Amino acid sequence: MPNLVISADGGRYTDQQPTLIVPPGREIVFYVGDDEELSNEAGYEIFDQLIDAGVEPGGNVLERVRAGEGTYDYACWHAGDFPDHCGIYEVGNQARLDDLSGYSEKDPLWLSEILERYPNPVIYWLCCRTASPREEGLTNPADAYPGPRLEEADGQ
Repeated sequence: MPNLVISADGGRYTDQQPTLIVPPGREIVFYVGDDEELSNEAGYEIFDQLIDAGVEPGGNVLERVRAGEGTYDYACWHAGDFPDHCGIYEVGNQARLDDLSGYSEKDPLWLSEILERYPNPVIYWLCCRTASPREEGLTNPADAYPGPRLEEADGQ
């Protein structure tokens, strides 16, 4: 079974604890540290490697959370500013399993739900891991992936 790529806006609340235990036979791969953003440039490079080329892990892995280890239950949601690259994919396949259009920062899809719905062994979290106070809601910085590709932003 192919591994999954989650490409979206993402984050967590500052009051969360790392209580999500990765199930047996599963692994979650992160490209930025907790409470960090994934830049547009890095995000697109990793996306192209994972989806277009089918090359794993697609970029510089910062953290692997393996079965039995704990992490935060990060949230992801639809990136309306760049919907063509937002969604849940299988590695090496451009067809989305879910475009995440039904999810927002106010009603996100949680990593725990992804683990329940999809039995794929590895999840590549191609999202920010920023932490926001609950009273402010989930947010992403302006340069958070997925935003316009640099060449699109420059009008090229």
